[in-house]
Amino acid sequence: MISAIILVLCGIMISIVVMAVGIGGGILWAPLLIVVYGLSPVEAVTYSLIIQVFGLASGATAFWRSGQTNLKLSFILAAVALPGIIIGSFGTHYIDEDNLRLILGIMAMMLALMFVARNTEVEAGGEGIKQDGKIGQLLPVPGVFGFIMGLLSLGIGEWLIPVLRDRLRLSMSRAVAIVVPMMLLLALVSSIIHVSRITEVNFDYVTWGVVGTVIGAPIGARLSRVINDRLLKEAFIFIMTLLAVHFVFRSF
Repeated sequence: MISAIILVLCGIMISIVVMAVGIGGGILWAPLLIVVYGLSPVEAVTYSLIIQVFGLASGATAFWRSGQTNLKLSFILAAVALPGIIIGSFGTHYIDEDNLRLILGIMAMMLALMFVARNTEVEAGGEGIKQDGKIGQLLPVPGVFGFIMGLLSLGIGEWLIPVLRDRLRLSMSRAVAIVVPMMLLLALVSSIIHVSRITEVNFDYVTWGVVGTVIGAPIGARLSRVINDRLLKEAFIFIMTLLAVHFVFRSF
């Protein structure tokens, strides 16, 4: 019972960070399940994806109701990422666990460095500005990081949202509204593949993780308006750096 409560509380905190920082939850769920609960990387990736499906479904519904979603663009980006998602999802089960930890550590460090480079500039300006952009310029991002999502359950939004804002001059909320439905479709496909490849699914982790996510999402949405955004990002960079060091060290 104590373990379930901790998982729910972690789900709430992860939801708050995701809402405030604008990242995919996989970069936090997978390390949590590996480090704290001792799951194998394959199990952690699988459960992380299942939990994300529920969170993304809630977010996609909210954005659709708000009228901000461009489903056509979401489907185009999902279609481009789909081959990588499928290859990465199968690839997870053929890569040595130490190598998976190493790759996860490298990606965590890359994400931390990206947030250091972005600082707060990505979220400045451009609100509501419309500008014609070539969708083709966006496609390399889901094309490449779709594989990473299928392999490690990490999100594509971290890399795609800045490109959407830069190329199409979208506001932050509209960029997220495009990415969330795309991520939902990809997470659903990837989770189905992963579940089909493992012998048994422990739904205790999934259930309590989903409960925490559902509770934390609206709380995070409210707190994101009052919590110091820079402080949260600095804390996230610190956490990602520690996780990167831990996974790289454990891989040797």
